[in-house]
Amino acid sequence: GSSSATAQDLDSLLGKVLRIDPRPSGSLGYTIPPDNPFVGNPAARDEIWASGLRNPFRFSFDRLTGDLAIGDVGQATTEEIDFVPSSQGAGRGVNFGWAQCEGSFATGTKDTPCPLATATAPVIDAFASDGWHAIIAGYVLRDPSVPSLLGRFVYSDTSKGELWSARLTTPRAEDVRSMGIGVPGATSFGEDAAGCVYLTQLGGAVSRIVENDARIPCPPAAAQQP
Repeated sequence: GSSSATAQDLDSLLGKVLRIDPRPSGSLGYTIPPDNPFVGNPAARDEIWASGLRNPFRFSFDRLTGDLAIGDVGQATTEEIDFVPSSQGAGRGVNFGWAQCEGSFATGTKDTPCPLATATAPVIDAFASDGWHAIIAGYVLRDPSVPSLLGRFVYSDTSKGELWSARLTTPRAEDVRSMGIGVPGATSFGEDAAGCVYLTQLGGAVSRIVENDARIPCPPAAAQQP
């Protein structure tokens, strides 16, 4: 949230992505993977994987590549999509900049660059002045029955109420565009074992993303599997 301290405080679990093995170990109800970035650092919590986040309540891994994408809800100015490829550690030890930075900028601004030199900048900035207030990260589509979106990341915003897509690359995402599909009150995305992607809304609706025709079965036929 708006606390200026916790996201950068490596002795706090708040404002972080945490990585654990859920199996108990000793006095803990879980096991800490030994390759977590801060294991053995007395000034940091061993559970931390990445830091500098405000409200990353939706994130996903690309089922094909292992790349990490995070939707971090901003405070009043900028929403952001953070992206770290698996080849670059999938976020291991990364600092995403909050609270000094909101999106690519100094907190509360849209034109002053992020002052934190160690911060990893987002690949997408979305401004509150354009109607973005609660960004919802989705998935990179790997459903072979949706060919027009294969390899594209889908996302939305609870307030803006549209479905968007982009090709996630660094340092900035490419071909960022609205799909022209209204989804009022979007709350989350889900992906099933076959790679089919779903969207939930505040009103209770659960929808599947399909290619023009809702009759396409899920899971796709075995021959269609990637």
